[in-house]
Amino acid sequence: MKLWKEPDRPDFLGAKRSYIIFWIKKHTDTTTIAQAPNTKSRWMMSSETIAERAIGIMQYARAQDMLLLLSNHHRSAINAVAEVLETLPAGAFLLGCGPYVCGLFPLSTDEIVLGRPASPLESPRDKVTDYLFNDAVLLLPREISRVHATIVRTVNEEDSTYDYAVRDEESTTGTFINGDRIGHDPELPNPAPLTHGDALQLGPSGVNTYVFLEVSESD
Repeated sequence: MKLWKEPDRPDFLGAKRSYIIFWIKKHTDTTTIAQAPNTKSRWMMSSETIAERAIGIMQYARAQDMLLLLSNHHRSAINAVAEVLETLPAGAFLLGCGPYVCGLFPLSTDEIVLGRPASPLESPRDKVTDYLFNDAVLLLPREISRVHATIVRTVNEEDSTYDYAVRDEESTTGTFINGDRIGHDPELPNPAPLTHGDALQLGPSGVNTYVFLEVSESD
């Protein structure tokens, strides 16, 4: 089983960082958003023209996100996130790290369902979803299922604290802990236990990844 490991280098991308920043700036059309269609013709634009404009804006928006993350000094970024984490009350949280799941999500009930809104070509699922994350970037399903996984909280009878686990809800692309798919290995059953610092993925690519946090009263 693979273990989650922090990068050894202070700079996560090392020498490639400056090249990636250069490449993004060179290949991103910064005029994409400003190039509004002519008022007289905008209602005559075809679906393909609208789609082309939308894709250009998507690429530009995500490039700006990448530039923010890559241009920030690594230590400054760590300090900024750590400062927020130090203000958290006692409890368990998911720290969303991907572009579609960014944020802090409290796990304050016995079951928290993670999923995605139905795409335009799908029907909504009957099951209630507590946290919705929309990775349907091209308006089609990508990796998160409408009802993907459930975070389960149970009471530990030995010390009356909470134990946490994640249960895959027969998702299309699977649920992963530290890179391993749960339910596909005897050592990682479904549901699988969660421990402080685990990386939880909805789907294999890592684009929808969280860090599981437990904050105690003494932290």
